[in-house]
Amino acid sequence: VDALDSNAARAVVGVNVDLAGRARGTIGLGYSNRDYRDPTFDAVGGVIAEVQVDLFPTERFTISTGARRTVEDATFGNTTPRPFWDNRLTLGGDYELLNNLILSADAQYALQNFINEDRTNSTYRLASRARYLISRRMTLEGSLSYAKRDSRGAQAGTNNAGEGRIEAGLTYHM
Repeated sequence: VDALDSNAARAVVGVNVDLAGRARGTIGLGYSNRDYRDPTFDAVGGVIAEVQVDLFPTERFTISTGARRTVEDATFGNTTPRPFWDNRLTLGGDYELLNNLILSADAQYALQNFINEDRTNSTYRLASRARYLISRRMTLEGSLSYAKRDSRGAQAGTNNAGEGRIEAGLTYHM
């Protein structure tokens, strides 16, 4: 759709730190600008940021956390751009219970503020996963997750949704 065509620029500066065996992380801060080719749409720009930190309290346990702010386009089913600020927080952990059994859990929260539109989406997701390494070539995995989105505002429509998911798989590595 031609209305969605745009020129975009993104500049980010940051730092990456690695404290061997204890922690590693990346912090980035910058500015993003999107200028739509259709003159009826305003350019969208603002401060963006991204943070990712991994902590290693023990050799078997990892804690991961992150935060992100970016500008995105909601294009699915739209004939006109729907730019929004996507703000996300994540927290997760991995624990190696046995040499061949890894348990994981994570949580994510997102707040999407649509620009020049009375609409806000808030989404959360919770997930857990177990991965059993049967051999060097085979992995058995199972996961359980739930996600929910609440849409608010005059232009929110009926976009509230929830999804529960159970997955299992056996992978053979060549």
